[in-house]
Amino acid sequence: MKQRLGCPLDLPGHLSFLTLQRGNAFHDALRRKEDAERK
Repeated sequence: MKQRLGCPLDLPGHLSFLTLQRGNAFHDALRRKEDAERK
């Protein structure tokens, strides 16, 4: 069982965390783009 822990597919919580991270990075990029256009 311990070997399977290395697979993200077996850890939905870990997977959603990665998705959340990606979403935050996306929003950060959008915010930076808007800030750059304002200046």
